[in-house]
This record gives sequence, C-alpha cells and structure tokens, in this order.
Amino acid sequence: LVSAGILSEADRDTLIAAYRSLRAWSHARGLQQQPVLAPADAFVEQRAQVRAIWRSVGLADDEAEISRN
Repeated sequence: LVSAGILSEADRDTLIAAYRSLRAWSHARGLQQQPVLAPADAFVEQRAQVRAIWRSVGLADDEAEISRN
C-alpha cells in the first residue's frame, strides 16, 4: 500500500504497531486462558489512530462511526 501511494510510511508503521500491540495483548490473555476480546476502554488511542487512517483512505464510514459512539 505504501509503494502504491495509498498509505504513508508513518501510517503503515502506525497500523503495524497497533496490530502488534493488540496481538501481544490477546496472545498473553489466551495463554492465561482469559477472554481475548479487548474491553471497550482498551487500546483507545490505537483505535482512534486506525480509524483516522481508514477514513483517510476511504475505508471508514463517518456516519456508522457516529452511531457507535
């Protein structure tokens, strides 16, 4: 996506970091045999960053976002 000019390198890095953070958290929870679904108040900053990137490339629907909040 970066080489196609759809994402900047910074956005790519943000998405990778958000994925790795969530993956590490859910993996640790799974190993402890605890639920791996993150609570709504977890990863707030990462979720906001990912939504902003989605919107910038036309993958997020602002109207659907408003109805969830």
